[in-house]
Amino acid sequence: MTEGGISAYDGIWHQYETVDGLAGPNVRRIAIDDNDDVWVTTSTGLTRISGYHVGIAEQAADASFTLFPNPATDQVTIQLASITNGSEVVRILDAQGRLVRTERINTRAVIDVSAFDAGIYFLQVGGASKRFVIVR
Repeated sequence: MTEGGISAYDGIWHQYETVDGLAGPNVRRIAIDDNDDVWVTTSTGLTRISGYHVGIAEQAADASFTLFPNPATDQVTIQLASITNGSEVVRILDAQGRLVRTERINTRAVIDVSAFDAGIYFLQVGGASKRFVIVR
């Protein structure tokens, strides 16, 4: 078990350790509530960190691609409004921001998500991002 703290990036890195008020040096779990408060469980207690937006920014008004169905069960379809280099790179990230899959597509593609766990995911094409849900 290593000791340390947690870090957040919002243009610059912020480090939180026990000297900053973190309950303990061994982080066990991290959760984010509906108010964007970060809750950190350590080996010796619980800490709430407020005031920092955490997550993947979603561009609601972006029409550079469509994604359907949402929610999805086994597959999602991506329809690009246009392509610049003959194809575009699609990245799928889980709710924690971890890269789950990368694929290069042309104008339209159907992506199999049947092996993914149920939950919230983000699909990124270039600088645009859309949230989708997988249900079982």
